[in-house]
Amino acid sequence: MLFRSLVPEEAVLQRADGAVVFRAVDSGKRAERKLVQLGRMENGQVEIASGLEPGDTVVVRGQSALVDGAAIEARNADGSAP
Repeated sequence: MLFRSLVPEEAVLQRADGAVVFRAVDSGKRAERKLVQLGRMENGQVEIASGLEPGDTVVVRGQSALVDGAAIEARNADGSAP
């Protein structure tokens, strides 16, 4: 079975080596850079054809300045702590 996920369009960064997202690892404490293959785009959502696993949590805000392995902290949509 082929797994595909949808992520918000703003989670995807375009880099020289392709489309990239950052996913939360180590219980949400660290960011991991993932090269992804994109599928269809619709209504602000992008299909990730490959590069993510079921249940992955992606960084949606502030990721443009992230580097692989950077410390992160989860926030609610309004910026408050969960």
